[in-house]
Amino acid sequence: MIISRKKINSVLAALLLTAGLGCSAAAEAEEALLAETELLYKCDTVKAQLWGNKLASGYANNLTLVLKRKDGSVITGYLPDIKGGYGAVLKAVQVKARANDTQQLLVGVKQGDWRAYSEYRVLDIYNPHHIKALFTATDSFGIVSAASLEESALRVQTIKDKELLKIALNPKLVEDLAANRRRVSFGRLSSLSVLDMNKDGVHEFLTNQIITADQRVLADVGAVWRYIGPTEDIEESLADEKKQEATQEKEQTELKQAAQENDKSDLKQAPRNKSELKHRKSTASAKEQTNSKQNKLEYTQDSKANASLSNRKKASAGLENNKLPLKKEGQALPQRLWRQDGLTIMKADVVNKKNTINNGVLFQGGMIYPVKMVAPTGEATYPQFMLNEQVELEGAWNATLLQEAESYIESFLQGKADLAFNVLRADKKLLTVQLISGKESFVRHNISFLPGEKQKYELKDLLNLKGKGLVKLLNELNNNKKLSLDAKLTDEWYLRGNDLVLMKNIAGSAEAASFALKSLKPYIKDKRFMPEEEKAEQEQPKSEQKPAPTEK
Repeated sequence: MIISRKKINSVLAALLLTAGLGCSAAAEAEEALLAETELLYKCDTVKAQLWGNKLASGYANNLTLVLKRKDGSVITGYLPDIKGGYGAVLKAVQVKARANDTQQLLVGVKQGDWRAYSEYRVLDIYNPHHIKALFTATDSFGIVSAASLEESALRVQTIKDKELLKIALNPKLVEDLAANRRRVSFGRLSSLSVLDMNKDGVHEFLTNQIITADQRVLADVGAVWRYIGPTEDIEESLADEKKQEATQEKEQTELKQAAQENDKSDLKQAPRNKSELKHRKSTASAKEQTNSKQNKLEYTQDSKANASLSNRKKASAGLENNKLPLKKEGQALPQRLWRQDGLTIMKADVVNKKNTINNGVLFQGGMIYPVKMVAPTGEATYPQFMLNEQVELEGAWNATLLQEAESYIESFLQGKADLAFNVLRADKKLLTVQLISGKESFVRHNISFLPGEKQKYELKDLLNLKGKGLVKLLNELNNNKKLSLDAKLTDEWYLRGNDLVLMKNIAGSAEAASFALKSLKPYIKDKRFMPEEEKAEQEQPKSEQKPAPTEK
């Protein structure tokens, strides 16, 4: 839906005023910047911003998309048909192969915490005064059209399958479900990942949909979406329409011939007079017209009934797919813009309740949530940040996470390794996530951020790595003889409570050693991570402190 010019001006005036106010005024403002990104627009770089009325709970409604030029002037505004949600995502994508001078926009909004589904839209902004939704609310319903549980088997039907697919589950998983809580449910898309899978400059979408019973995951349903545009389906639909018209015409011809044969048989008996002959011809003509109208009416009614049934089935499936209803006079031909391939159903298994792999985490100021991809090559789940207030910081952190995970995602697409993550720490001091890549053996990679700072937090920010005697001290304190430490130490580390953990990936195993921070006191640069009693000692007057030793 496009905003009227008057509406655009009033909304943008309020938004721009809010953006220019001080902190106290901005805190009181109803409008808040939810997400922003840069994209290519007719060979020029422009900025897209998503604004909304953000409540104290973090929920935002009255979403408004604004496109701006480099000089800050407004190109247009647009109201997405999403009521609202949490953790808005705005991303430049390229799904149209023949429109490389202009990118498209992906808009995503979660409908709850990390377990909830999301609403997604892809907008074509080439004509700013007539923005089109290429990925619609219907597409956000995903590809699952039906699901049920029969004993220890899950039956799933998708919009592309005529029959229910039967998947055998672990009986223990089903036994753990209460007898009266085995009703299967599935929501809309839980996640959508943007990837250029075949390196042709055009993005594909990997989507995931979760099937649950009693809030327990039974299976993940993944698919690869490719934008195909309306051409293929218009031609297919027109061909079907011509075929049906030809069938209808043939049936009418046969009916007419049959009626004529009946009339001829009636006329075989000679009429007794001219008046009877005239009456027979008049009756035959009337009968022919009646039969023609009746047959045509019945055909039209059958068509309407079939179309109505088809539409109901498509509505329940959540996505118009494959065959389309024929174009009626005065109506535009329906269009299917996406093709779904690579259907993969990944069944769940019994998991230890203490297992935190791929779990989202709430922390002060935001949330870490999982984005899952399921494909024939395996499964991959990577973390993303959702911050309540700091849009720019959120974008920087998520860009870093995707950059760090890029090689692991590539291995996943090649079928070499799956990908998972674990949140090692999420508090007011530090946020650390661990990426886990592999199938039988695994590589672990840790990424840390300080609240409020864009750049990732590294070991050199914590320790004086050039301190004299540091490596020697670490080797003396090392309780894992499989882990040898040299001058380079290791890039893999994390903080666990008041301990520093150094880690190396050796032969598919993560070898780690733990060191008490208080034992490394002379080498700690960032005093925020000193134990409280040691920190108090460090904060005494500088004249009373001994300097940390350094390499000559």
